[in-house]
Formats: sequence, C-alpha cells, structure tokens
Amino acid sequence: MSSEPLTVLGVVNDYAPGADGVIQVSPHERADISLEYRASDGAYFITLPGYNRGALYTTGYHGSYIDGSAWQNIYGTYNQLLDGESGRQDAFVYLAWPKGPLSTEDTLTYTSWGNWEDDGGLNGKARTGNYGYFAYGIPTTGSDVPKTGTATYSADIKGTANYNYDPNSLYVDYVTGTAELRFDFGAGTLAGEMNPWVCPWDCYPIGTYTFVETVYASGSTVFSGKFARDGTTLPSWFEGNFNGPGAAELMARFSAPYVTTIEGREFSGTIGGIWIGRKN
Repeated sequence: MSSEPLTVLGVVNDYAPGADGVIQVSPHERADISLEYRASDGAYFITLPGYNRGALYTTGYHGSYIDGSAWQNIYGTYNQLLDGESGRQDAFVYLAWPKGPLSTEDTLTYTSWGNWEDDGGLNGKARTGNYGYFAYGIPTTGSDVPKTGTATYSADIKGTANYNYDPNSLYVDYVTGTAELRFDFGAGTLAGEMNPWVCPWDCYPIGTYTFVETVYASGSTVFSGKFARDGTTLPSWFEGNFNGPGAAELMARFSAPYVTTIEGREFSGTIGGIWIGRKN
C-alpha cells in the first residue's frame, strides 16, 4: 500500500422512514470522503458522511487460501469503523486492495475502491442511516497528463440501484457493468458510454448511457459530463480524474435515473456508484 496522498471520489444514499413508515431513500449524491494510510503500522483512517474520522479495524479478509492454511491472495478486507483509534461506530467498510504481493489478480495498481453500510444491515430494516461506494487512488500530476494523442480507457462499474421492494422495506441492489472513455488529449475532448446492469437476483442490462455535455481540457487531470438515453439528456452526472504515472488509470463517480422491466415487473429509481479503469 502507498503512503502517497490519496484522492477519493464517493457517492452516498441517505435513508429513513417517512411519516407513513415507508422508507425513503435519497438519490445518489456526491460524498465527501477522506482516506489516509499510515505506513508506520499499516493503518487506514477514513472519514465518511455522518461519521467521525476513524481507523478501520479488520474483522475478515476476502481472498483465497492455499490448502486452507495460508493466504494465496487477499483481494480486500472487511472492517469495523472505529471512533478515532478506539471505540466503535455503527458502520462496516469493505476496502478492496490494489494490485500487490498479496493481491495478484488482474486488479489496478494506482486505483481501488470500497463501500460501507450501517452495521445493522440495510435490507428490510426500517432504520435511519446511509450507505455508499467510493474509489480511491494516487492522482496523476498535471505535468504528467498527456497533451497529445488519444487513448481509450475501459472501466468497471461498482455501485447500487435503489427502489422500494415492498411498502415498508428498502432494498438495495448491486449495479455492475462497464464504461468506455475515449480521450483526445490534444483536442481536449471526451466521448464514451456506460453499460450498467442491475442485479435484483440475477444481473440484467438496462441499456446504454451515452456521454453528453462532457467537460475536459487538454492537460487537465479531471473530467465530467452527463448521460443521454435515446437522444434525451437525463438529470445525471459523472466526474472523475486520472491516476498513476502518465494517466495510466482513472476513477470516477456517477448518478443517473433508470427504468427497466425485469420478468414483467417495473423497477425504477437511481443508479450510482464509481468507475475504476485503465488505459487500453
């Protein structure tokens, strides 16, 4: 893990029972999150919306064993959020690891991700709280962004779709899929599209979201835009930045509405989350 300063992009959903007892959930909003790594002892400290800054106390690992006796790969950690360096706050955080000695799958080198939720659990709970996803990475410096040529980046989507499954319970589904971003570094242009899938039980594609109203200037480390479906611009947004030397990788966060029919039932709400990707 790197002790270099980390940039974090996140999205958050707040939820609470309304006056009629039906759980209301906000659309995906930008989240102010900070993540720090202390190299002296390998500790991570995170500040999440609605929580105090706290250390991540690891309670388990996501990975694979060799013969059930030793870790072959560690892809991430499950963590309790502490209050400072002690105590406990009511949140669990999953932190995925970038590629390294114990994470040798085809992950990124300068970019990774995580998520959090209330430790009481979400599904079916009439509670007040929040949940979200974030991407983190080592940002590219302005002098290291290419100013000529073109590049295409392929990114994975990690996020959620929210909807009310029954009158008294909030259910949150995973969102997966891919995004492609095409930059002309000299001209300062960006084009691309996102192809998300929502996963209520199996995963189902919900169509192509085309980039519109993109903002990118030659030499910039950041970019943004909106989405359109069938030629109509949606009330939506995405924004991101490059990570690593030579803008080798990128990360972004996004929010957009969706409506889809799965096995005869209509699902609608917002999708949101993060992209993490690399230059092809």
